[in-house]
Amino acid sequence: MRRTEPSGRLHLLTGPVGGGKSNLAAVLAAALQKKGHSVAGILCPSRIRDGIRIGYDLQLLPSDERTPFVRNHPEPGWQSFRRFYFHPEGFLRGTEETLRAVNDRPDLIILDEVGPLELEGKGWADLVKALSSRNETTQLWLCRDSLWEEIARLHDVVDGRIHFLDQTNVVDLMDKLGFTYEPENPLNP
Repeated sequence: MRRTEPSGRLHLLTGPVGGGKSNLAAVLAAALQKKGHSVAGILCPSRIRDGIRIGYDLQLLPSDERTPFVRNHPEPGWQSFRRFYFHPEGFLRGTEETLRAVNDRPDLIILDEVGPLELEGKGWADLVKALSSRNETTQLWLCRDSLWEEIARLHDVVDGRIHFLDQTNVVDLMDKLGFTYEPENPLNP
């Protein structure tokens, strides 16, 4: 897998809540890292207990460190927003760690997710502001399908850089982000 061009552009991956955006981004990050590319940012994979989604964890890239982040039930000291409860240190830690990693000029930055909080100037809003001014690195922001048009308008994301979960896969997404997928050849290690 190699870069086809230094795009330095913002891309959106959009789809329904719980539709698999974080999973696709995680597979993308792992595939790129396996091929020697650097990936920085944040993933928020679902936290499942007894077959039920109880919230989301904060997964920092490139370290893959995971910590509790969002729950759909009250936790002592956590901040509420609509139907969720957020760990008070999560946004600060995610922002600091991502900006630190971004200074190393990764090949890709992933931000999961830009949503209602950010549109209200909360959550990852400071990180969104900092990242939106960095055009030297390709970025993939995840957003729910009900918000992509507003986020695209606010951040000047052009149509060819808006990727719909139900119309893409990891190989297609790699190509659109400026990476070429080269399958491993078991006969030529």
